[in-house]
Amino acid sequence: MTPRDLRHALLARSPHLREETLRSYCDAVSGEYLARYSVEDIAGHIQLTEELEAAALRLRIIDLGGDAYEVVIAARDYFSEFAVITGLLAAFGLDVHEGYIMTFTASGLAAHRRPDFFRLGRRPARTTVSRRILDIFHVRAIHSRRFSEAQQSQFRDELASLIELLAENRFQEARAHVNRRLTESLASTSLSPGPLKSIEIRFNNRAGLAWTVMEIRAPNTPGFLYAFSNAWPCERSRSTPHSSEPTAMSSTIALR
Repeated sequence: MTPRDLRHALLARSPHLREETLRSYCDAVSGEYLARYSVEDIAGHIQLTEELEAAALRLRIIDLGGDAYEVVIAARDYFSEFAVITGLLAAFGLDVHEGYIMTFTASGLAAHRRPDFFRLGRRPARTTVSRRILDIFHVRAIHSRRFSEAQQSQFRDELASLIELLAENRFQEARAHVNRRLTESLASTSLSPGPLKSIEIRFNNRAGLAWTVMEIRAPNTPGFLYAFSNAWPCERSRSTPHSSEPTAMSSTIALR
């Protein structure tokens, strides 16, 4: 299904969705995402992003059985947000097996330009955020640590607080909180990042595209996505992390 076909199917099913938002969203999705989710599922994802007019975060957690969960996160787009999200998932003992991550521009909001990195410690001024994120993670609770309703509620509250810190440009405070939570979580289990192992990284600058495609293959270790994204000073478009087995992680990411 092409982005245009998807947009028409979504409009036919959910005419209340704004066409400008649909166009931006449909242009941002990956082929893997389209193959995984139905038009009905995608309409539900877009509806979550539409609800961000009244809230900074929309979160949906679905219990898939067998200690597996689907975590759907809709929020405004801020610097360091992906690192905060993946770090908090790891801190709650959740191992990411698969994900669909995208950024798009919402309609009816003022455009902004976010710097890719900071110089001399200066922080950007707070701006009206028009870009939105829709991140979907398929996770599994490690070592039979159930992601209970109480933990889900705590995860929601902590993530909302961290996103508010990002909205106020308090990036270091948000990262310090995640670092502390992740350190405490790893210390309370038998898990450890272990020795550094080889990581294979490939870049693809395809002609005619504004985005560079980066493919990463590495052993899957606790907090891997968080460690990687902390060292990633680029603006993201979309990403598809995937772990076909407990010991391996592969990510294909479009960035600039």
